[in-house]
Amino acid sequence: MMRTSKSLRPRPAWRCVLCGLYLCFISALAHAAWPPSIPSQLWLDVRNESPYARNSALVSASVPLPRSLNLRNINSLRIRNATGQLVPASYRILARWHADRSSDSAAIQWLLVRFPATVGAQSNQRFRLQLDAPLSTPVPRLPIPLTVSMNANEWRIETGTANFSINPNTGRLLQAGLSESGLSLGHSLLQGSQIDARIAGIDGTPSFTRRIRWEHRDELIAILLVDYQFNHAPAGGGAITGGARWQFEAGSSAVSVREWIDWEGSRCGLGTLSCSGLPDARQLQRWQATFELNTPTTPATLQYQAELSDQPSLVHPVSADFLIQQLRRTNRLQPPSFEVRIGAGLLRRGMRADAPLLLFQHAEGKAAISLDNMANYEPQALRFQAASNNAPAQLNVRMANDAVWLGQRQGAYTNYRLGVYPSSADFESIRASQLGGLQTPLIGLPEAAWIAASEAVDELPEQPLSTNTMARTQALDSALARVLQNTQELRQSLGLAGLQTFGLFPRNWGDPVLSDEIDCGNDPTPAFAWDNTYWCATWTDYHNASAISNVAAWRLRRPLYLHQISTPAALRSLHTHMLRCDDDDTYSYCGQFPTGYGGYRADFNSSHQYIENLLHYYWRTGDETVPERLVQGAANYRAYLCPTRVEVNGVLGPTCAASVPIGDPFAGVNDRVANQFYEIFHFLGSTVDASFLSDWQSNSARALTQNLAFVRNPNVLPLVQFMALISPSGQGGTQAITSPGRYPSTQLWMAALYDWNQLYRWQISSADQPLGIPALTPSTLIQAQGYTLLLTARTPPGDGTANGIWPNTINFAFSGSRTGGSLSELSPSWVPGAIPSPCLDDCLYDVGKAALTASVQRAADASSDPALRALANSLIDRTLTQWQTSPLPLGKASGEVFARLSSAIARNEGSATIFQNGFEGN
Repeated sequence: MMRTSKSLRPRPAWRCVLCGLYLCFISALAHAAWPPSIPSQLWLDVRNESPYARNSALVSASVPLPRSLNLRNINSLRIRNATGQLVPASYRILARWHADRSSDSAAIQWLLVRFPATVGAQSNQRFRLQLDAPLSTPVPRLPIPLTVSMNANEWRIETGTANFSINPNTGRLLQAGLSESGLSLGHSLLQGSQIDARIAGIDGTPSFTRRIRWEHRDELIAILLVDYQFNHAPAGGGAITGGARWQFEAGSSAVSVREWIDWEGSRCGLGTLSCSGLPDARQLQRWQATFELNTPTTPATLQYQAELSDQPSLVHPVSADFLIQQLRRTNRLQPPSFEVRIGAGLLRRGMRADAPLLLFQHAEGKAAISLDNMANYEPQALRFQAASNNAPAQLNVRMANDAVWLGQRQGAYTNYRLGVYPSSADFESIRASQLGGLQTPLIGLPEAAWIAASEAVDELPEQPLSTNTMARTQALDSALARVLQNTQELRQSLGLAGLQTFGLFPRNWGDPVLSDEIDCGNDPTPAFAWDNTYWCATWTDYHNASAISNVAAWRLRRPLYLHQISTPAALRSLHTHMLRCDDDDTYSYCGQFPTGYGGYRADFNSSHQYIENLLHYYWRTGDETVPERLVQGAANYRAYLCPTRVEVNGVLGPTCAASVPIGDPFAGVNDRVANQFYEIFHFLGSTVDASFLSDWQSNSARALTQNLAFVRNPNVLPLVQFMALISPSGQGGTQAITSPGRYPSTQLWMAALYDWNQLYRWQISSADQPLGIPALTPSTLIQAQGYTLLLTARTPPGDGTANGIWPNTINFAFSGSRTGGSLSELSPSWVPGAIPSPCLDDCLYDVGKAALTASVQRAADASSDPALRALANSLIDRTLTQWQTSPLPLGKASGEVFARLSSAIARNEGSATIFQNGFEGN
């Protein structure tokens, strides 16, 4: 509630000022519509959509918890299977409600649960997470848990079926062998490993380790992180660096590895793709990890698989080198191609090596290596290199098997899996471990009703209450399935595969009317065609489009969407889109996403901080490289917004008061860029450092104090209907609303996508804590913003519905106080001139109207006003109808449409039908 003099204190409708007890009762019913009640049981669906049966494989379940549960520790947690039997499990707190995860006085918000499960191919199992088990309930243990022993010479990881040793100084594998009852058999199948890269014709290897640490260790899993620097000569002020994330699992004979390589320098300025006749990039010509085989004296053979289906398995004596490689195409529209070679001879060709596996086997055991769908990450290869001279036989994963570009402050990544198996292990079980564990690891999905009730994410549809809302929910589900199917089909047919291109999507593409933003005329390397897609496409996760895949997975119970869309997009954002820098680099944009489009480094305008899907990836995996990298950029940006917010001698400076104006004409405290960083502040504040919550709070308060007008509509009785209007901040000026007058608004769709949604997240996170001077609660402002949109829809040439003409921006004027004064004008931005013809960007497109859906629906719930509810229905139905005629793939348009649509439909389906009788809520 706002704090001001009594005479100017606004009286929001929810306070029931000038209304009777009956209206209070009705309003209370409306508030009860959201959030939905917490289900009595927390079920986790483990669906195996792969063709591989999984036996005692590790499941990861990302579980959001409602604040009202006030669960502060993991002592009462237990996993049970469908029959109620206890299952061994581990629990890791990833985030807390409005506090960082180290604060045991705050309720847990995100929990990562891991447990073993046996799930057949194309089948499903259900498990229940018990939240309130008595402390006397047994804690089941694995018969042979994962253990880690450490000394100065090696770190030894025993999984129960295999043992791995890691060099504690380099983070590289020393050896891998088999275990029996947790004891080493004394025979290692793999003996030593190395990493090397060829940059511009010069070979290099890691020269020193920058940092090595354990991300997490318990009886089920151990994850090791390592960062190192190559001995290539630095260029453009930056070195070639790399790193790895090793994931060991109890009962598993294999380890999953993510490797990355970065160039931390730049030849040209940010946003410039070439200068002095050279591209602002370094050519990565080969990048590989090599594992030495402990070659036995007994006869040995190789077995391989390349394709997921229709692939004959080959068993061949290892007398010559063996290679499976996905070739680099000469241009994006050339059909994909892989080949299998024995020695110098060609064995066979195919198109997509989407299930690559190389297996070395002999009487004493088997060693296997797999790549994560190298058909999508060309050019890559798996290789067996026979022993020669004094060199032992080797298994080799070529993460880059031909030239690709590392742009300025940019990286590449790849995922592979390395395993050791007993000689008795059959090919099917090894395939399940290698390819199932790498490409489709088991994920536990909470029910949609639980996710919705948690409020840890924006509203999610759960159980429709009426025929109308059921139809809307079904239409949403159908649209989600179609947009993801189109995405997967088009990125193959339009040639988006590649080590540096697969994962994200062009801004505009797949539209039968418009040109795809994939090719260009200013390619900085015109002599080559293989790199045109990388240099030319508009690469950025526009409006968090890839995050839609998470909603689709929750709604449609399809973890495959996470494997095939969400995870690749997240890792592409982390490794290639984000600016990669040394931890000590003082460059202000390190750890940020200020550019997008060609080579991920053009269009420098700082508005590409699309990290929502990356955060979902973190909740799903607990991958600490995500907050580690985001902290670097967030720390720089909070100091940019508030110059006192710097660390001096280990002490962080104070936040800026709500009345402190911005000092830089582009350091805006509202609109897209600011709110993208508020999302990062929220994430970091609830995970690793609560001080970022203060930055989210203080800068949001500055926006509401300096760029918001909260004024009465004098034409509505009783006089309790307020408007909330936002003017731009930081768009080349330092304007603020300081007195009565006429002001332009921000873009309506942009404000709904970012400003108002982030204020809603503050409302949920802080329990509706007021912000600004005078203090205003988010719930009050969100209701007022809904009335602003309603009045805009009714202002000519609008007709009060979604079908009318809506301006993109409006002019508003008021008299009296900025908070509590009287609105005197609300008009389209072209007034006093005539409406432009054609209107184009001066009017809202259909995708822009879709962005308004959640704002209007939330206001309808808060106010109990049937007029707002009718407008919300109109916006939702028009969006669903329009999308049925043009189901584009993931990109800018789908990002705008689906970002808020599921929230609106969720609230719409839970709305109390009592308000459909025309009762006026205010």
